Amino acid sequence: MNSLKSILFILTIIGVCLVACDNREDAFGYTDVPYVPDTIPKDTIPDDPAGKAPIASFTALPTNIIVGQSVQFTDQSTNTPTIWSWDFGDGGTSTIKSPLHTYNTPGIYTVELTVTNDYGTNIRTEAKYIVVNNNELPIINAVCEVIENKIYITLNGSDPDGEIVGYNYRIDDCGFAGTSGNIPVYIIDIIKLNCERPLTICIKATDNNGGSAEACYYITR
Repeated sequence: MNSLKSILFILTIIGVCLVACDNREDAFGYTDVPYVPDTIPKDTIPDDPAGKAPIASFTALPTNIIVGQSVQFTDQSTNTPTIWSWDFGDGGTSTIKSPLHTYNTPGIYTVELTVTNDYGTNIRTEAKYIVVNNNELPIINAVCEVIENKIYITLNGSDPDGEIVGYNYRIDDCGFAGTSGNIPVYIIDIIKLNCERPLTICIKATDNNGGSAEACYYITR
């Protein structure tokens, strides 16, 4: 019986020492801290996209344009693709990540993007995505009169699907070139230009969609 008590007493002393040792300070003043295992749930750790096939996605601006305008395509694919293959629907293609493409023929076009990485390939198709309209060109309506050696050009042009934003003037006989906005009258001093008559003046009108038309007028007096 005395032996059992002695053993229990010794175990108690050892336990007290172990607790004291676990919380003791060393010579530098640091206290031992018990190890606590990482308890962060695995489902809170974000997925690493590496090792997954890409998922194709993209946007485009603008999607309704006039012939000759460009569309900016922006890749928004996930899982880190390394190869891009675009089909713009008009016969044009690209392998650039986010290309700029110009449409030169009116129509409605389906766009397809194929993306690839080491783990697979994915395709995204947007049907009837880009609408390309035919731009109607401006109509030039001008009257040219010579008054006291000055050419007065009265402008009354129009644009069927927009507006005229500017005019260019050209007299090849004396090397003249000029520009103006959409104004009612433009005046050219032919004496200062040393222009001799007869001469030909050409007028080009440009609309808000970038389309242009030109008409030439022959002036004899």
